[in-house]
Amino acid sequence: STQGVSSAASDVYKRQLDEMKKSLRYSLNLNDTVAHIYDHISIANFYSYVGCIDSATINYNAAYELSEIAGYDYLKGKILSQMAAFHLDCGELEMADSLFTLSQEYPIDISSKSAFHSTGASLQLSLGNEDKAMPYIKWLRDSGMIYAKRFAYWELVQYNLKHGEMDECASNMSQLLLYTDSIRYNEGIEAIVQMNAVYNLSLIHI
Repeated sequence: STQGVSSAASDVYKRQLDEMKKSLRYSLNLNDTVAHIYDHISIANFYSYVGCIDSATINYNAAYELSEIAGYDYLKGKILSQMAAFHLDCGELEMADSLFTLSQEYPIDISSKSAFHSTGASLQLSLGNEDKAMPYIKWLRDSGMIYAKRFAYWELVQYNLKHGEMDECASNMSQLLLYTDSIRYNEGIEAIVQMNAVYNLSLIHI
């Protein structure tokens, strides 16, 4: 039933949160500041995903304050850009813009660059600054992960159509379809693997 599925999902979320909080306590006991910062980020991302805005804000702020106290500039930029994305998702454009502008004062590590540029592109588009979004979109097109590339080509197609750039539109549309098909294929494979795993698990308990 739907109620059963909802209850099962709630149980999964609770277990995930319990594990993250356990990790948070563990990193605190070890006095491992970097791990403690990442634990707060993980918990903030979790709360953001399930719509607990206040709890997400508390943990993002805690992560940033710890990075500031420790002087970890390479983490400040990461955290600020994630906070900007969070406020953007909440529709708080002014706060998102302020945080993203601040994040640009710090280095962004390689693992965070795709998310950073995705946030920059989405923010500028939300603010109606199409031209300011383009450098972020083109970076995603050239260097982003597969989902980021699909997003970039989608936005480029919209830009081309708006400005009557039909040759560029055809080229970008071709790439958009290519990445869309690739993502669908990969998601199909992942779904098959997950179904096989569930089936194999069910056999163990027969």
